[in-house]
Amino acid sequence: MTIEEELFRKTKIDFDKISEYGFKKDKSLYKYSKNIMNNTFRVDIEINNDGIVKGNMYKFKVLEVNIPYEYKDENLKMQKVMKIDLLTRYEKGKLSFNKLKDFGVNAIRSQRYMPLALSEYIHKIEE
Repeated sequence: MTIEEELFRKTKIDFDKISEYGFKKDKSLYKYSKNIMNNTFRVDIEINNDGIVKGNMYKFKVLEVNIPYEYKDENLKMQKVMKIDLLTRYEKGKLSFNKLKDFGVNAIRSQRYMPLALSEYIHKIEE
């Protein structure tokens, strides 16, 4: 089972098991940080003792799609990528995984659309 399946499909996190995925205990938080895709992106996730997941969320503008690109590692294989421009980095907790689940978003990397209610919520927090 992947870490995403652990985080998104369970209602209670097994704190003994998440260390297998690289989470480290730091005071009352379990933290995960990893540079991915040849250090192009960084993943940062924090989980508190209550099981509340916090991670960095970003808003991007897509500039170009279907750019040929070959990449493969133990977790990921890509043949096409997109060019993006960072518009906003949201404060930790403003768009937590648990908050996104309230709007019916159960996975980040496979999401292809945004529910209208989530779009309205994001516009409110950007004001």
